[in-house]
Amino acid sequence: MKLARSILLSSLLIECSGGMKADKKPHGGKSGKSGGGSKSSKPPAAVSYMADLGTYGTFKMLVYPNGTTTYDVSLKNLTFATVDELEWHLHSGKIGSGPYAASNGSATACNANFTAGHYDPMLKCGSASTAPLCGNSTNEPPCCYKKPASDYCSIKNIGSCEIGDLSGLYGKVNITSKSGELHAKGLCPDCIKHYMPKASAVDKTAVYNTWASVVFHGSNVSAGDRVLCADVKLV
Repeated sequence: MKLARSILLSSLLIECSGGMKADKKPHGGKSGKSGGGSKSSKPPAAVSYMADLGTYGTFKMLVYPNGTTTYDVSLKNLTFATVDELEWHLHSGKIGSGPYAASNGSATACNANFTAGHYDPMLKCGSASTAPLCGNSTNEPPCCYKKPASDYCSIKNIGSCEIGDLSGLYGKVNITSKSGELHAKGLCPDCIKHYMPKASAVDKTAVYNTWASVVFHGSNVSAGDRVLCADVKLV
């Protein structure tokens, strides 16, 4: 019987806005290579920790052979965050240098200059898709710039969502108590094939059908504020 593949954060090295840095030794080891997998009789325990100044959490995906995918987010003690909920997305490139976590969008390692836009293999072409078609409303398929608001991605309109737009598909992570958890189930049929841990916007290897990181955005501050991010490891 084929087993689920497990995907987790290799580490979240958090540098708070106060300037104190986390230990640079990754909790989950170095980023893995695409493919391979566990030979155990059941999926491995996909747990990796983000920790600094009492802040910790995990992000986990289980991808089954038929494309069914489960997502689990657990974030604790986000004392640096100034927002009440977080959008979360799979991004096409790996994170860069600088703080991995900070309030008001100052987590520079999460910047689009490194992580690019959303993973969008089906070319749904939302405004944050990495697909080049999305930057030019004269191209097809029509981008969200040409769509009416009623056709934007949402839980009630998932047919318009990029596969990497996880909050659009499954909802935002509520962190009003400075902690938050979310469990979701959906489809990501090509997640294993398209996982490219070294893809980056810096060398233009991050494209619409690659993904390498998860980014959490502060949705109720200003558009695009990147509060938290991490690279992802395949195990």
